[in-house]
Amino acid sequence: MDFELSENLSETDNILIAANLMDFQLKLTVFDDLYDKLKLFLEILNHRRLRYKTISVSEENGFELINIKNQK
Repeated sequence: MDFELSENLSETDNILIAANLMDFQLKLTVFDDLYDKLKLFLEILNHRRLRYKTISVSEENGFELINIKNQK
């Protein structure tokens, strides 16, 4: 991933920020497989199994079954 460096910061600051962003991105890659599996799971349920309902995932409510006709 490419990062734009700021002209307002020193070269050292830009290098440190870029290194931290790359480290952060690398740490988040552990969730890629989980995300792909969850996305496939939701696609299967929403497009093949549930006729008038859909499932969503949120941080606040977890898995949420939504009635498409009544919106919950």
